Formats: sequence, structure tokens, C-alpha cells
Amino acid sequence: MIQLSEQDDPNALAIFNEKLAFYINESERLAAELAIPNRELAVQNQETKKGAAELIIANKELKFQNREKEKRAGELVIANKKLVYQNKQKEKRADELIIANIELAFQNTEKEKRA
Repeated sequence: MIQLSEQDDPNALAIFNEKLAFYINESERLAAELAIPNRELAVQNQETKKGAAELIIANKELKFQNREKEKRAGELVIANKKLVYQNKQKEKRADELIIANIELAFQNTEKEKRA
């Protein structure tokens, strides 16, 4: 740092004061220029926080929907198994009815022969 006293050249002191004033003005100008980007960054930071909060909510909703879909899928698996069982029962009953029809046809034929 430069130190000047009253005994030094008054012109040097004036030049030093002018330089000092220039540097102070320059510092103030730069500080003012930085204030704008700082405000913009603050706004962007708020937007980022808002977006993060929205993503957290959306993630919770997706997790809930996923659980509901898994629950529904489980219910559909059970319903499908029931339908397969019912279909097999119906096929079995259809086979029994075919046999009964054949027996009835045979019995009718026998009755006609006796008649």
C-alpha cells in the first residue's frame, strides 16, 4: 500500500486521490453490475426450488399410481385365474352334456326299437 504524508509532493497526493476516487467509482460500478446478475440468480434459485418441489409432488403421485396399478394387476391375475377355472368347468359340463345327449339318443333309439 502506498503511504503519503503532508511532506510529500502535493501533486502526488492529488494524483493518488484521483486514482483512489477512480478505483472507488470503478468498484461501485462493478458492484452495481453484479447486483443485476445476483438478483437474476436469486430468481432462478427460487424457480429451481419451486420446480424441485413440484417434482417431489409428481414423484409421490407416480409412486401412488404405481402402487394402485400393481394392486389392480394383482386383482386381474386373480380374476384371470377364476375365469380359467370357470372355463374349464364349463368345458367339463359341455363334455358331460354331449355324453348325456349321446345316451339320450341311444335310449330313444332303443325305445323306438321296442315300440
